[in-house]
Amino acid sequence: MVVYANAAGLNIGKLFMGGVIPGIILGLGYMSIVYIYAKKRNIPVTPFGGWKNLWKTFKIAVWALLMPLIIIGGILLGIFTATEAGVAATLYGIAYGFIRRKINLKDVWNAIGDAVISSAGPVSLIAISSMFSYMLARLGVISAIENYCKANISTPQGVTLFVIVICFIAGCFVDGTAVMLLLTPIVLPIIQSMGGDVQNFSIIFMIAIMSGGMTPPVGSQLFVVSALDNCRISRFFKTMPPFLGIVICTMLIMIAFPALTDWLPAICGYS
Repeated sequence: MVVYANAAGLNIGKLFMGGVIPGIILGLGYMSIVYIYAKKRNIPVTPFGGWKNLWKTFKIAVWALLMPLIIIGGILLGIFTATEAGVAATLYGIAYGFIRRKINLKDVWNAIGDAVISSAGPVSLIAISSMFSYMLARLGVISAIENYCKANISTPQGVTLFVIVICFIAGCFVDGTAVMLLLTPIVLPIIQSMGGDVQNFSIIFMIAIMSGGMTPPVGSQLFVVSALDNCRISRFFKTMPPFLGIVICTMLIMIAFPALTDWLPAICGYS
């Protein structure tokens, strides 16, 4: 997102605030799918423990809840970049663990080792995808996409739909970061020349890249979840279509109602 915001000339805070409403739509859609799944599988519901128990739990969790505030607040206030926010949040977590005596140096070292192992798969995938992307550029595939858009598509909405399709297809073989780096310098000038809403297109583009990471056989997000849950990627394939359907519906809503990504940044003072 930071890379794209710089390329598009957008403030990272404006881009973040513009994504709040689409994020809510996605969240509600995902919650609906999980609810239906839980109902069909008769997953037991944990009874509500009462407001006193909620307050007690909140007091225990409040220090952990400060971490997303540090990340989001630091970015929006311009204190640090998104990458620096991740570092600040990590240092905060380590400091909190030492202060509460929940971790020691051995735990930190083990966590670093686990992080290296968990990151090896996705990083290798990104490296291979980058080489594949370089081959596409050398073979003229990227130029062909640019020429096709200019010759056959006359509206920003049409270009946006075309980019969504490309991201879905590319996400099956190439990591989202590589897709973003390749397509941004191609499609962004086309959208700008057609007078399209760059803010709206940017968020849709990010969601489309995310959806590409959910598609087999080389969905990078599937590899990450597989490593966390220690199960085969093939188990995720049959459960992905409903979630991809929610993503597609969200992008279509944003194309039909572009004001959804503009009014909240305007309220927050982003011009």
